[in-house]
Parts: sequence; C-alpha cells; structure tokens
Amino acid sequence: MTPQEAENLLARYVAQQCTQDEENLVNSWLNKVLEERKFPESFSMDMTTKAEDWEKLIAEKNRRMPVYEPRTRSIIRPAAVATAIAAVAIGIVALVYYQPFTKVRDVNMAAANKDTTITHQKKDFKTVLPDGSIVYLNGASKLRYPKGLTDKERNVFLEGEAYFEVRADRNRPFIVSCSGQQLQVIGTHFNVRSYNGEDVVTTLVEGAVKVTNTRNKNQEIRLQPGDQSTLNAAGFEVKQVDPNSVISWKNEFVFNETPLKTALKELARWYDVGVDSSRMENVPTLDAVYGKEEPLPKLLKEISRSTKVNVLLRNNVITVE
Repeated sequence: MTPQEAENLLARYVAQQCTQDEENLVNSWLNKVLEERKFPESFSMDMTTKAEDWEKLIAEKNRRMPVYEPRTRSIIRPAAVATAIAAVAIGIVALVYYQPFTKVRDVNMAAANKDTTITHQKKDFKTVLPDGSIVYLNGASKLRYPKGLTDKERNVFLEGEAYFEVRADRNRPFIVSCSGQQLQVIGTHFNVRSYNGEDVVTTLVEGAVKVTNTRNKNQEIRLQPGDQSTLNAAGFEVKQVDPNSVISWKNEFVFNETPLKTALKELARWYDVGVDSSRMENVPTLDAVYGKEEPLPKLLKEISRSTKVNVLLRNNVITVE
C-alpha cells in the first residue's frame, strides 16, 4: 500500500465506505496514535486541511467505538494535531508492509484481495475509490472492482448509472466495463448509463475517452467533451449534448418533457421501490425539477397535482390510478 492509497483508505473511513477489515485496521492505528501521541513534526503539509481531516477521523472513530481515555492528561501541540493524519497514513503503510505490532498483526486483510462491490445509497452515493477517483452512483446501480485497484489496469464493472471523476495515472489506464461496452481513460470526467434492457449511453464532460463495442471490437470511437454516445444493436451513435444537463441527476431530479412512465421509473430506482407501469400507456409528460432530499410520497403528490394523474405509493410500489 502506497501513502496515497493509505490516505484514500482514511477518506473512505470518514465517508463510512470501508469494509469491516479496513475499519478494524484504521481503528487499531488510531488507537495507537492516540495512546502514544507520537506525530512526525517534520512532515510538510497544509496544516489547516490536515487538522480538519484529523478531526473528522476522530469524530468518526468515536461514533463507532468508545472514546479512548488516556491514563494521564496531556496537551497535544497544534502542529502535532495537524500532522496526525499523515502519521496514521504512514503507520498504515508500515503495518501493511511490515506488520511490526502484535496488537494489529492478526487484522484480516483478505478482503483487500477480493472484489469490492459498492451499491447506491440515497444519502451517501459518492464513493472514493482506492486510487483516489470519485464515483457517484445513481439509483439501482452498483460498481465492482478487484484487489483495491492495484493492478496495472484499473478495471471497474458498472451496472446502472454512474458519474466518474477519474484520478489521472498515465501508467495505469482506468477501464469501465458494462453491458456490451468498454470505456478507457487516463484521467477525466464522464457519465455512463447502462441499465439492464436499455441502450448504453456515455457522456463526456472533460478530457477524452475511447469507447469500444465489446460485441464487435472493430467498432471503436473516441469522444470529445460534450459528446454523447449511444450503443444499441446497430452500433454507436454520437451527438453533441449539454453535459451539465446530463449529470444534473447528482443534485436533483430534472424532468424536461419526460414521459411520466420514464420519470416514475427514475424515482423508483432512487428510492428503491417498485413501479407498476401497466396503467401508464397514455399518461402525460412531466416538466419539473425536484430535490432529492424530498420524501417520495410528497413528490408523488406534487406530480399528481401537476399532471392531473393520481400517482400513489402502495406497498412500496409506485402505481397510477
């Protein structure tokens, strides 16, 4: 594990995205740092940022574990507190390579050698990957990646929709595989929509990407910012779009003359409920913007009022009467 990977592990710990084994590892080192009060004074960093990071780490640790009470009172100098996160990161690296302390020697790291699967969570759908890349997962979506992304190629596997902010690494391309498509980048921002039974839609926000039709590898395209590719049975279709509009789902529900059936399917995915579309053949379109923090029943009432269609949530299934 490199220092950068250690810092990414700490970021996932604060974001509550660690596996149990990773959480045990961080907790062990936080306890040791707190007990010994040994921080590297010579470590050069942004003091304000690192102090804030340290406070977040300790707050998260105290939420999960009883607060550590030292045997004697001591005062930690501000500079030492500010550099604590670096101490923990360095400690984790040392642990992984050398495992010198018997108290944490038996921490099970087997999970790091298995595939990790991340699923959509409404309140926390932003994920920091082990390489420092950031992923936002839309409703009914999941992302899988192997071995902490430590291979020469950073391979991830997507089901559903996700927005990626890939950390640049020219020596290790980032590859997203989904239904019938493989996308390769070095470092860029893009959105991929790949729900089961739908065409695969890729939208490039910045940088450049190479997209390959895995069913016909002779079909390969390169996208520029603002390009949107759609992969269907006939192959790729590319057009120019407003990428900010495409990725607006990260902040709110935006429906612009959207068929009500489609809009309700989007809501069902986000709120993890079912949808009965049997009575939605002749329903109107929807023009509206809704916040993603709103309770689903409240949204359905607003939709019913604006469309004059009675939309209900019954037994965790959205239906129309």
